Amino acid sequence: MPSKDSVEGFRYSYKAYHSRTREANCGNNDFLPKNIRVLRYGEILLINAEAARQIGNTTAAATSLNLVRRRAGLAPIPAPTLEQIWWERRVELALEHDRFFDLVRQESVIPGRIVPIFAAQGKTFVKGKHELFPIPQAQIDLSGGQLTQNPGY
Repeated sequence: MPSKDSVEGFRYSYKAYHSRTREANCGNNDFLPKNIRVLRYGEILLINAEAARQIGNTTAAATSLNLVRRRAGLAPIPAPTLEQIWWERRVELALEHDRFFDLVRQESVIPGRIVPIFAAQGKTFVKGKHELFPIPQAQIDLSGGQLTQNPGY
């Protein structure tokens, strides 16, 4: 049986860089028992940029966004739009398995945004259903009727 470490799935969402030469390992350089950064500083800056832009504070949005862009060696954006901030989230957080949740959240700001994105990938998004996950039947049973299934499931 393999040793238990911080990686739940073999190739799933390993949100932390690891050095094969500078960090201790358990005899396997690809699986290191370490803390995984669930929320990175770059994501905090992008959350702040989006929130600032949503309330009309373009200066604060630009400051936060451009800290992320400067670290990546990119030119600053003096007055970012919401779409530019969302694009930066897409590329900054690529392969971290947050895209679906970003799209669902963005759907509440710009209705209809998520459907064409999913359609381009050959997937469907059903409004009123896919914003939530199904509740496992076992949990509904354990609740003694307190929980009810989410719409559409």
